[in-house]
Amino acid sequence: MFNGTQDSLPKEFAKLGDMLTTDAWEAIVGEFDGVVPTGIDCEAWQGWFPLAVHNDFPDKVLKDKMTLGEIERTLHDFCVQVAAVERSGEIRTAFNIHFHIPEKAIPMIISPAAHKTLAALRERMQVHGKPHQITHHKDMEHALMKRRQDWRMAYAEDSKTRQAMQYFEDAVSAPWARRNADTSKDKVRGACTNPLVSGGIRVRDVTPIGNKPCAYQARKVFSNYQGNTRKMKSRPPRLYIVYDGNGDLTTYLRSMPTYPDRVVDLVHFLHVKFIIAFMDRYAAEKDQGGDLQPWPSGIRHAFTVELPKLGVLWEKVCRPTPERLASMTATLHDAETDARLTLEVWEETWEYRKRHSKIFDRYCCVNIDAEEYMRKLREHLDEHGQVVAAGTNKTMEYKAYLARQMCEDRTIGCRHTADLRFPKAPEQPGSKDERTGNRSTPDRTTPERSVGQASSSREDTSIRAKNARTDQYSSSRTRGR
Repeated sequence: MFNGTQDSLPKEFAKLGDMLTTDAWEAIVGEFDGVVPTGIDCEAWQGWFPLAVHNDFPDKVLKDKMTLGEIERTLHDFCVQVAAVERSGEIRTAFNIHFHIPEKAIPMIISPAAHKTLAALRERMQVHGKPHQITHHKDMEHALMKRRQDWRMAYAEDSKTRQAMQYFEDAVSAPWARRNADTSKDKVRGACTNPLVSGGIRVRDVTPIGNKPCAYQARKVFSNYQGNTRKMKSRPPRLYIVYDGNGDLTTYLRSMPTYPDRVVDLVHFLHVKFIIAFMDRYAAEKDQGGDLQPWPSGIRHAFTVELPKLGVLWEKVCRPTPERLASMTATLHDAETDARLTLEVWEETWEYRKRHSKIFDRYCCVNIDAEEYMRKLREHLDEHGQVVAAGTNKTMEYKAYLARQMCEDRTIGCRHTADLRFPKAPEQPGSKDERTGNRSTPDRTTPERSVGQASSSREDTSIRAKNARTDQYSSSRTRGR
């Protein structure tokens, strides 16, 4: 099973998380080797392109597999925010970078995750509403979902669209929208959230170009996260930590980064799944100053768990004070807050794994080095270094092709030239490399510019001040409480 390749990258992460021993993970995450752990959270938005854009980038091989209607209806995913909180010693540095969707894209008005919410609202209105209310609801939903091929700013300029947006702003607080319809089509538990908002972002935040870089440039932010098998210790890479790889991981993988071999997904770690399965018992033991002792049947039960919200897991694992819980809850679903929570959950759960490594390792069977781990993940890349879509999804193939072409073309594609990226992990003088065995020498290459850094020194100062902040934290076990 280990030597086989899964049909999707998230499945590969899940397999490795269940199979790798603690020693293998320590080699991969670079424990004590200078690797910079970085919690990340991404926000996406969706849109489509007019047919003229598709004609500008012809690819007969891919287009022959799709009908004209499929091409026109294809929704593209754009990474419109990357938030990260990195740890270097006792210092926390927060990056918060916003992008706009490409200037030729027509934005969806609803958020990417709102399709399920709209279906639930439709079903609840059908069950709890009166006939004239049901008719009005359908009319408003149609106005909200209407696809215009040449009106990028319809959400701000069209009166019927603005009326529909206001209707759904008000609808989520109505009594009928807060009661489940108890039908198979209503898949939202509890009250519905606002379908126009995702992580505090609305369509008006991602459409104006202004001084924001294009979403296609989001891939450059991650250009320093891939590993170097020849310099794993002397030049250790970053370690990116995400929560729920089918959400955040997919968001930025669709934004064209390369080499996803320095990413770990919290929900694919066996010890994290064990904590999720017994969160209340874990929290109770921690409140009493103890530690929940893993047991064999509990670990076997934890291989399949239902994922909680990140905020719920953070509260149970990190046990914040009431004051800090209130302050963080007020900003939950903000990308920067979620990135900070992801990093803190990683720190707490990783310490738990190391304390109980023996029993967890009984259920793992593979002990590999970082090079082998990176090789396994790179099997999911195509000749362009892009993550291959699962199966033979012709739409995903076409979207990846169009994204690559739009990003590389400087005439009719993405014309933004900003150079945004996370800085390299610090060099570790005196450390022996994994493969060469040589001691590192000072890096004399020209340093790459970091996140928010621009050509002008004045612009550089302003952007860095806006995008990066550092906080001093105690290094004790009570950090951040």
